[in-house]
Amino acid sequence: DQDDQHEYDGDHLILPFGGGGALLQKLAAGLDIRMRCTVRAIHHDDGGVKLDTSAGVLKADAVVCTLPLGVLQLAPEDGGVLFSPPLPDAKQQALERLGYGILNKVALFFDTAFWKHDTDFFGRVVPSPKQRGKYFLFFNLHAASGQPVLLALAAGAAAAELELLDDESVTQQAVAALRSMFGERNVPEPLRTMVTRWGGDKFARGSYSYVAVGGSGRDY
Repeated sequence: DQDDQHEYDGDHLILPFGGGGALLQKLAAGLDIRMRCTVRAIHHDDGGVKLDTSAGVLKADAVVCTLPLGVLQLAPEDGGVLFSPPLPDAKQQALERLGYGILNKVALFFDTAFWKHDTDFFGRVVPSPKQRGKYFLFFNLHAASGQPVLLALAAGAAAAELELLDDESVTQQAVAALRSMFGERNVPEPLRTMVTRWGGDKFARGSYSYVAVGGSGRDY
């Protein structure tokens, strides 16, 4: 329970219907949104910006680039984006110094909240150092959402290993972790599950950045 001191202070809420996507749809109402339009290159000069995309060329006065760090770190031939002219040296060096990793979540939807915790999350001591990062922390969404839902976290090597498994195998592992904590008879099968695989998402390549050895906060 290493994150007890980081319980959510103040007012907060969960969007149970539609999640963050519902908020984005509201904000995007009336805008010209191009879906399934992958940007391959960004050409810019004093005359404006030209985007080479999978749906043709788009021209604009300016572009706001919000690509994930994992995509920005890739060479164009490996799935990254070509900048022409290249990004300034200072930006390229910062991109090289920052680290990028994977954190995956397994959402487990149950019929009832068997865990009895009223904290926002609770931890698990894994049986072996080799399993470090494997379902080591569970987010308890019951208090905030009113729904009996747990989010199991997998980090580091465990998050990468998760992406090699199908949803059923991942679910079995997460449920086994819960049963090791609460007892075999006390943990039912979940009604449904959702599994993230951020490392394998070619538009994300991971899910969090960190200051790697040799880097600093200035790189952000």
